[in-house]
Amino acid sequence: MLKILLKIHSALLNFFFPPECIGCGKEDSWICDFCIQKIQPDITRLSVKIPHFKYVWALTDYHKPITEKIIKRIKFRYCKEIIYDMRPFFRIALSNIPFPKGAILCPIPLHFIRKNSRGFNQAEVIAHEFSHITGMPVTSLLKRKRNTKPQTKLNGDMRRENLKNAFVSRDKELIKLKKQTPILLVDDVTTTFSTLEECAKCLKKSGYRNIYGLVVSRSLRHQKK
Repeated sequence: MLKILLKIHSALLNFFFPPECIGCGKEDSWICDFCIQKIQPDITRLSVKIPHFKYVWALTDYHKPITEKIIKRIKFRYCKEIIYDMRPFFRIALSNIPFPKGAILCPIPLHFIRKNSRGFNQAEVIAHEFSHITGMPVTSLLKRKRNTKPQTKLNGDMRRENLKNAFVSRDKELIKLKKQTPILLVDDVTTTFSTLEECAKCLKKSGYRNIYGLVVSRSLRHQKK
């Protein structure tokens, strides 16, 4: 029922207040065909190998003006549709990544309270967009058991403490997978990798070691204490 009401609400808003491109103000889309071309993949510079992961791929720099506006619009103004407008960028960026054979996409989970408040989990929506482009299936392997504080204003150590034991694995889903299955954890943005690492630890406790990360954007600021 909630999803139906949210769709009606979104349709009414779009009818009376048509979306405007966050880059240039043009009506009918949240980011127009011209402005989407301003978001350039920066995968080589931003991607990295970190503990618990084979590799983490980041598609673009969070602090590019349009990218930051997009992520904030999704997170704080609950604009799911802007993710669909990013499809042209996703197609270009994902085509440059050597994904492991047989990989699956696993979105970072939101606590149900925050998901119900927002109306969606942006990581799930992004993962399904990635799936449409790459053909990799989406499977929810994790659950967030604690409604943690927002990470935005916390430093590295505080972020790690905030997320400690916040996730649990969905064992009924995991047992369907072979232990060597490559798992790509999907999220919208990472700064300290604390969320990704905490999720990877859960998967490793269940015996899965072939873990990768795939995020839309990476912030290179505020990574130290």
